[in-house]
Amino acid sequence: MSRMQIKDIVNPAWTRLEGGFTLPAGTGLYDVRPEDIPLGVERFRAVDGEGSCVGVGSARRLRTALEIRRKIPLAPMLDELTDAVVAVDMNGVIFYVNPAYAQLLNVPVGAVLGQNMFDIEAGATLLKTLQSGQAITKDGVLIESVQHYVQIKTFPLEAEGRMLGAASIFRDTTEFNQLSMELERASQMAAEYNRQIEAQTLLKQSNIIGECRPFLSSVVKATAVAATDATVLLRGESGTGKEVFARLIHQNSARKDKPFIAVNCAAIPESLIESELFGYEEGSFTGARRGGQLGKFQLAEGGTLFLDEIGDMPYPMQAKLLRVLQEGEIEKVGRQRSIKVDVRLVAGTNRPLEQMLEEGQFRQDLFYRLNVVPIVIPPLRERGRDVVLLAAHYLDRYNKKYHKSVRLTEEGYRLLLRYSWPGNIRELQNILESCVVLCSRECILPEDLPSSIRQQGKRRVLEAEVSDAALPARLEEAVAQCEERVIRAALKSCQNNRQAAAERLGVSRRTFYRKVQQYQIPLD
Repeated sequence: MSRMQIKDIVNPAWTRLEGGFTLPAGTGLYDVRPEDIPLGVERFRAVDGEGSCVGVGSARRLRTALEIRRKIPLAPMLDELTDAVVAVDMNGVIFYVNPAYAQLLNVPVGAVLGQNMFDIEAGATLLKTLQSGQAITKDGVLIESVQHYVQIKTFPLEAEGRMLGAASIFRDTTEFNQLSMELERASQMAAEYNRQIEAQTLLKQSNIIGECRPFLSSVVKATAVAATDATVLLRGESGTGKEVFARLIHQNSARKDKPFIAVNCAAIPESLIESELFGYEEGSFTGARRGGQLGKFQLAEGGTLFLDEIGDMPYPMQAKLLRVLQEGEIEKVGRQRSIKVDVRLVAGTNRPLEQMLEEGQFRQDLFYRLNVVPIVIPPLRERGRDVVLLAAHYLDRYNKKYHKSVRLTEEGYRLLLRYSWPGNIRELQNILESCVVLCSRECILPEDLPSSIRQQGKRRVLEAEVSDAALPARLEEAVAQCEERVIRAALKSCQNNRQAAAERLGVSRRTFYRKVQQYQIPLD
């Protein structure tokens, strides 16, 4: 644009009424000279291609900016760069931007010129260089307004030995950052896939059935901790297979050639639990066996002791167990001297230990000693197709045991999938053994299954039909409803343990609490 064209675009009516002149959007700075700006005007405005005003600025500041720009002979070359460039004077006033900058920030050149960077972005790296006189380089900076990642290089502008301002060069690295993030996600997915493959291989070797993701995640965690001597707390409903996990940990540990001893704390009378765990000396009480008896800790020497249903351990006994964990020694009933023991402890519970802590039913210090590595085992109703795999496995086992060859019909499998399994795997195992024993045909029909399974299956079909008829009008509503149900179910299955629920869902604690607040889900 020539000098004459610049004069021609001055709008006399706007100048007369507003005291300013018009600068078209997209005008290159090398087309404008300070003397092109009328001396009597106070402001200028920038317009877009349709003549709409897109920015207003100080004419005096613009004139000063252009005068400074004259001292930077490289400005015409900068206009041709594909990297974005912006420059400010010593007061932070923007006196130069190139077309690439306007394109990157999606803002007209004329709307930026003469603006003060302190007003636009007080924390800009460019202003730090302006204040310090030092060049700065930053990578991976996100410009939130346009969601672009850039590499920034800022440097001071100097002429004749004095600093005139500062400039920034932006290189758009959005595609590179997105590629890096995609590669990172792919790497994480590959790592997760490899862990699940390893878990499935381990399950086959250990004769454990399951392929659902939450279950495999628990297996991966169990195998990872097996290589250490860390205390493990297995949490899950009754019948989910806590002892199976305890054996899995033992078999993959350095103690695998030593004993594995399992104890159900809920099955031992309170008066006998101390002698069962620690043993007793001859004559220590009426009826004591001649020669005394070794306790479970001594029987598990060098190996693993699994204390199932630890939440049912009497409160006074909890203090003695804590001492064993802290000191690594036991005191047999009727013996004054302590005995050193080397045992790896794995505990299991289906009780809400956090609630028991608040009610004074479980020792806090013992809880933290046991809860070094918590592993949540998902209930059968949350394991999806694993029900079918387990059912086929147990059918095969009991067919061999009772010399039969019965099978389950397709409708029978559907009923098993719809059932909630309050007794988990143990209930499935018992039902299938009963069916194999009692069935006189080749197929187990739906009527051969317990009435509770048949009735719940029919009820869920009806609920699904009603649900389909009353689907939310919007997809986001359906997603929100599903999210809320899943979060509530996770909290319930984890006995309201927030951290365990977040781990079960595979989300961060921050995301978990944000969703809980969004759906107003009570945590108490």
